[in-house]
Amino acid sequence: MKNIKSEKKVKYNYLKYFNKVLFLLVFLIFISTSSASSVPKSYDIRVVNMDVIYSSLPEVDIIQKKIQAEADSLRSQLEKKYKEFERQGKALQGAGRKISDKIRIEREEKLMKLRDELGRLQQEMRQKINAKQMELMAPIYKKIEDAIHKYGKSLGISIFLLQSRAGTKVICLNKEFECTNQILHKLKKAKSKF
Repeated sequence: MKNIKSEKKVKYNYLKYFNKVLFLLVFLIFISTSSASSVPKSYDIRVVNMDVIYSSLPEVDIIQKKIQAEADSLRSQLEKKYKEFERQGKALQGAGRKISDKIRIEREEKLMKLRDELGRLQQEMRQKINAKQMELMAPIYKKIEDAIHKYGKSLGISIFLLQSRAGTKVICLNKEFECTNQILHKLKKAKSKF
């Protein structure tokens, strides 16, 4: 269980770092392209605190409860397997020299298989919970994004920075800011020099 927490911490730190780099990259692109004639000289940027948005939507609470129920069910299954693993491990230790080497090796192999199964189940549990969360939250994300687009278009806002505990996401309503093809072109030129 401690392994899950450390993996989550590493994943969270990676996402936090990645989002900072993404934000810096977007900011630098806007600064570097602001002198181009096709890009407007000024643009309006707004920040949306997504944690506040999520906490104000009652359907998010309902979804979180569903996800928690799913997680609790999966965690219960995992705990049963873990108790079986502990029981077999203690039984093997308690047997000491009372069993033959052949039986000890067989039991150790069985114990290793159970340990591997625990790891697999743990990973499957995380994947199922993440998939369930994405499935249930997709309509909420769409609803929020639609509201942001409507608000932005009504006021002529070009860029939104969506901030949350998970990091920052950028929504750009003005397609004139899209410069992916120009960046790819520059990268292809730089690649050919090597």
